[in-house]
Amino acid sequence: MGEIRYVCLSDLHLGEEDSVLSNMNKDGTEGDFSKPGPVLKQLALCIKDLGKKFWTEKPTLILNGDVLELALCPIHQASMAFQCFINEFKDGEDFLFEKILILPGNHDHHLWVMTREDQYRDYLLRHNKGKEVVVTLPPQWHSTKLFSIPDDEPVICHYLSDLIQRPPVNLKDMKVEVAYPNFGITVEKNLRRNQTPKKCVVFHHGHFTEWIYTAMSLLNDWIFVPPSTGRHAWKLEKENFAWIDFAWSALGQSWDSGKGLETVYEKALDDAKFGEIISNLSVGLAKQIGTQTLDWVEGAIIDKVLSAVYRCFSGTEKGQNEGLLSVSGLKQLYQYAEGPLHAHICYDILAWQMNKDELDEQEYTADYFKDEFAPPTTFIFGHTHKPFARPEPFHGYQDEVSVYNSGGWVVESLEHSLLHGASIVLVDDQLNVASIRMYNEASNDGPVAPVTLETIPTDSQSPNPLAQEIGKLKFETSRPWKTFSEKVAAAIPLRRKYLRKRVSSALPRPR
Repeated sequence: MGEIRYVCLSDLHLGEEDSVLSNMNKDGTEGDFSKPGPVLKQLALCIKDLGKKFWTEKPTLILNGDVLELALCPIHQASMAFQCFINEFKDGEDFLFEKILILPGNHDHHLWVMTREDQYRDYLLRHNKGKEVVVTLPPQWHSTKLFSIPDDEPVICHYLSDLIQRPPVNLKDMKVEVAYPNFGITVEKNLRRNQTPKKCVVFHHGHFTEWIYTAMSLLNDWIFVPPSTGRHAWKLEKENFAWIDFAWSALGQSWDSGKGLETVYEKALDDAKFGEIISNLSVGLAKQIGTQTLDWVEGAIIDKVLSAVYRCFSGTEKGQNEGLLSVSGLKQLYQYAEGPLHAHICYDILAWQMNKDELDEQEYTADYFKDEFAPPTTFIFGHTHKPFARPEPFHGYQDEVSVYNSGGWVVESLEHSLLHGASIVLVDDQLNVASIRMYNEASNDGPVAPVTLETIPTDSQSPNPLAQEIGKLKFETSRPWKTFSEKVAAAIPLRRKYLRKRVSSALPRPR
């Protein structure tokens, strides 16, 4: 097998008490987030076991979005949990990984906002010296390059870098690199002119595969007829970043309002309890727009309207249990893969061949690449919290695209969901991919299924040596893996018990 070069995790939701990785007290109250929970400690031991057996050179740790929970808990709490997470991969002064790269998702989108602003400042500092003074300022960038080369300046998240360089982690020389919204790797380190990569692997958190995160683009299309049907990935971000950041990152930091947002988020898991939220809001709005005496007719009408709006905006993919992807979710996955993702791959390959950092966007629109074929591609995303591995025949790619979902590490439903779970996704230097399914929720509060290997079958002419070697591990009997299953089986019912308790708690009635 080749050398494992990338270890991918996503949807850790660090700082959230419902994350199975968090340190939670036995009475259901939040524990000390500067200390690791038992599942996190065991997960780190499992990944260290992989390191002992399968790599001689340190790989890159890819954190594929929703790593920090910024929507439902304050940033200092999520930051302590992130420090704690990184610290678990130390062995004395040594660190298990060569680099850390994060792709922000929707729940930690604010990390990208901070990084993008720092990137712009760093650009101005580099070019405001001597003859390189920038007179006409360029617009800020809304994405990073998909494929990077050694000469490229890495995009650094200074906030996360500062966190891991200070106690208790003390990784003095380590910086957290950022890619957004897509990050790609190829076998070739440098492409020559007129050369196309043999194959590539692309990471994306997955939020752009759901319409709600591109709602501002939809509104733009409804109100203003767009000149082109296709959009580049950075155009999606440019049109929607403020909406994503407000609703899924910044609002959660608004103290009492942020705490209220978490209450709303949790009450939405139960229709009856969420009805209380709608009822209170209806009464408040009716008082605001009506006479001094509450008009119950106005309140009833507002209640119906708000309930209709809620039904329209609810039902995110991770809450659907009709399958690993709902019919709508699969359709939106295809739209992203065949549209912005395909265009991003083709755009960066062409820019690489032309030895340019950027191309003229007026000439090389997303529609320009519609008839181009992307090289054989593996697509790795999370977001839905439902891990899987399967091929998909996306249009515009040379072969079927191998699609891996890395799942999520959070308990977020009142009843057991067999589809919810989490995986570790591994990529070697030949871009072979294997996914280790760490767990799925059980149908009751009993033991979870053992850790298993999940990969997409290949034909006999192109075996997957990475999967063959990882498959030799005795997950069911080997101590770190078997113990992990026991730890996570104990963590899930504890979190669900107290999630139910919070959802069922009485909501104060308006006066």
